[in-house]
Amino acid sequence: MFQKRELKTYIKSCRSFMGRVKTKKKITLLNMIAVILAFYVVFTFISQQFTIVKLDVKQEKTLKELKVLKEEISDIEQKINKSDTPEYIEKIAREELDMAKPREIIYRDKNKQDS
Repeated sequence: MFQKRELKTYIKSCRSFMGRVKTKKKITLLNMIAVILAFYVVFTFISQQFTIVKLDVKQEKTLKELKVLKEEISDIEQKINKSDTPEYIEKIAREELDMAKPREIIYRDKNKQDS
C-alpha cells in the first residue's frame, strides 16, 4: 500500500487543492457582490440623471410662468397708478357711465350700431 511519506505528501496535496478551491469560491462570491454593487451604482446614477432632467424641465416651465405673472402684475400696477389720474376718471365716466360735462351736448349717430 502507501508508505507513510507518500501518504503525508498525498494528504498535503489534497489539502492544498481544497484550499485553492475554497479561495476560488470566495473570490467568485466577492466578484458577484462587486458586480451586483456596480449594477446598483450604475442604475442609481442613471435614475438620478433622469430625475435631474425632469426637474430642470419643470424649473424652466415654472420660471416662464413666473415671468408671465410678473408681467401681468406690472400691467395691473400700471392700471392702478393710471386710475388715479383725472384723465382716466373722465374717460371711464364718459365711456362706461355715459356722463358728460355741464353744458356739453352728446350727439349719437342712429345709423351706427351699438356694440
